[in-house]
Amino acid sequence: MGSAYAGFGEQQVGSLKAGKLADFVVFSGDPTKMDADELRSLRAERVFVGGQETHRAQ
Repeated sequence: MGSAYAGFGEQQVGSLKAGKLADFVVFSGDPTKMDADELRSLRAERVFVGGQETHRAQ
């Protein structure tokens, strides 16, 4: 949250909380439990920009 605080935006961004803006991706698997060569198989299931869903995999 340091950069949000430095830019006086900590009320709107900087952490995942209800009511805040967020950019994040929901992957088809857990990348922290995969070998580097398996990461290529991940799919972006859902994408959110500014807290709004912009993509949903079919």
